[in-house]
Amino acid sequence: MRLPRPTARHAPLLLLIAMLCFGTMAFLSKLATRHYDGPTVACFRFGIGVLVGLLLVLRRGRGLRPHRLDLLVTRGVLGGGAVLMYFLAIEHLGVGLATLLNCASPLFVVIVERFFLDERLSARTFAALLLGALGVTLVVVGLPTGGQTFSGAGVWIAVGATSALLSAGAMTTVRAMRRGSQPESALDIFVVFCVVGLVVCAPLARTWHWPAPVDVPVLLGVGLAATAGQLLMNAVLSFVSATVYGIATQLIVVISAVLGALLLDEPWTLLSALGAVVTMAAAVVATARYAERTAEAPGRAT
Repeated sequence: MRLPRPTARHAPLLLLIAMLCFGTMAFLSKLATRHYDGPTVACFRFGIGVLVGLLLVLRRGRGLRPHRLDLLVTRGVLGGGAVLMYFLAIEHLGVGLATLLNCASPLFVVIVERFFLDERLSARTFAALLLGALGVTLVVVGLPTGGQTFSGAGVWIAVGATSALLSAGAMTTVRAMRRGSQPESALDIFVVFCVVGLVVCAPLARTWHWPAPVDVPVLLGVGLAATAGQLLMNAVLSFVSATVYGIATQLIVVISAVLGALLLDEPWTLLSALGAVVTMAAAVVATARYAERTAEAPGRAT
């Protein structure tokens, strides 16, 4: 029995479900870091993605047919590195802050494209970059630990920001692939992304051990939530604009921050909350600018 293909009517609901999946994945990843380090959790995430992807390839009835294997691998390395850095940030920071840093990737897209695709950096885009930097600064300064945040967690804040930069590189690589006359299929991109991501993360995983019964549903939840979010997102991106996607992405920050505050007692001050709003607004502005240059939504890469 074949499931009906999504239509424009279904797109808003499916996109919302995808964002809920990604926010839940972030929260469950933080839970998993109680017994595993970030790279190991990322390996579970990619491993489950590989299994699900291969099952979908078998169901499709034909193997992978890449047109630009070099770009697919580059996208996998950058995307895998982004996930690795994101999960390291989740391990050492609050899940809300780590997700905020990762979801600031639209701010970095404009920088990456300026150097690799020769895109012009407009005044509005530059203003969005400054606004995003201000927002992140407010979040960090407003954390209850005050100035100690910079010395104690500064390296992990930098790691979280690096995850956004690598994600931006992955977005730009996918955009380059989509410019050709033979665009890669979403399923092929997903499978290669998971395989290469697993290869990237495995060497840094230090806490391999058989999961305890309490860890099994958490680790399965990480992989299945990430996979479901990715596949749902790919299914509806042809029906939504890049601006709508960019706004929806910021829901991941809200969901993960709320879950972290309610269930993990992660502290947020009014100043940090204000900074989060400013950063998310800057990301939306940057995404809107991105939408004016290309009909390809940035989320196809992540």
